[in-house]
Amino acid sequence: MPEGSSLEERFKGRKVLPTNVKPLHYSVSLQPDLNSFKYTGSVAIDLEVVQESSSISLNINNIQLGLCKLLTKEGELIEEISADKIEINEVDEILKICLIKPLNHGKVVKLVLEFESVLNDKLKGFYRSHFIDGTGKEKVMACTQFAATDARMAFPCWDEPHLKATFDVALEVSRDLTALSNMNVVSEVPIDDNLKRVTFATSPVMSTYLLAFIVAELEYIEAFTTVGTPIPCRVYGPIGAAQQGKFALEICTRSLDLYNKVFGSPYPLPKMDMVPVADFEAGAMENWGLVTYRTS
Repeated sequence: MPEGSSLEERFKGRKVLPTNVKPLHYSVSLQPDLNSFKYTGSVAIDLEVVQESSSISLNINNIQLGLCKLLTKEGELIEEISADKIEINEVDEILKICLIKPLNHGKVVKLVLEFESVLNDKLKGFYRSHFIDGTGKEKVMACTQFAATDARMAFPCWDEPHLKATFDVALEVSRDLTALSNMNVVSEVPIDDNLKRVTFATSPVMSTYLLAFIVAELEYIEAFTTVGTPIPCRVYGPIGAAQQGKFALEICTRSLDLYNKVFGSPYPLPKMDMVPVADFEAGAMENWGLVTYRTS
């Protein structure tokens, strides 16, 4: 233990959530602005009521809440939740929602939250990184580092590794930017002259800390695995510099092929992306389908 620290200080923000409800599925939509370093977003979370509940508690950290409502599984309104029914414990990073009527055991409900926050400079959560492209120009990347418990800095969630769920992700970004997440793109639709909405396939069941998204001006090189079903593997990089990822790309395809042969278990996702991040505290991060690592 570091000198002068106490158990209480070490475990701030690590209080375990109540087990009266559990997440089944998240639909996350984010609109990052790389000029203002701000973003808005919404999340709809399908919840199974494990015990009769008059409150719902989840994790949150440095996020400003807006609209909050509870729906049935089919989308019918149960309750609009006013500000006086919401408590935020900033030390323990817990958002508690008090309900007018208790939820019955066995029900599945949908919690919808709108929010806004900043692309921080703390190298965790949903943050900003600065890099130099192939022409020498400085660019900005919006990227994530959620391990171990910093998904709560990007959107309100049940941010404990054992509370696994599936995820749908949509990113609304400038039309000249690349948007990436764990899964493959299923649609890319213009919103107006400046913005597009990029929607990704539903993820497998996984922990919140493995979720990832990246938005930046990028290009890529690509290769495919050769054992079993060909898996597209890409290494992304700044415009004019992606070719520097050739060695990483070769290692990626060869490793997936080797694991397939040795373990007899094919890689389960439809793609593998790798992205170097200039401002990155960890050596690398095993985000499923979107591996990130330090550039140097």
